[in-house]
Amino acid sequence: MIRKMKEFIYNRHLRKNVMLFLLALAVIMVGFIIIWFTSLKIPDFSSFEGRKVINSTKIYDRTGEILLYDINQDVKRTTIDFK
Repeated sequence: MIRKMKEFIYNRHLRKNVMLFLLALAVIMVGFIIIWFTSLKIPDFSSFEGRKVINSTKIYDRTGEILLYDINQDVKRTTIDFK
């Protein structure tokens, strides 16, 4: 019984078939990954130029230093310069 198990394990045809199966599985997995990557949608950069962002309306006191109200529903955005 042990002898037959050793023959089965060391069989060249079995090793060859297992290696071919693993190679085919790897090729299929790489194919699925390539299909997945090519199906991802990349945004168009020209759409960023025409994008309108809603900012909050801020009401300051007459000195312009103390914020009294910040109005615009739940949007809390402030435009910041690049400087």
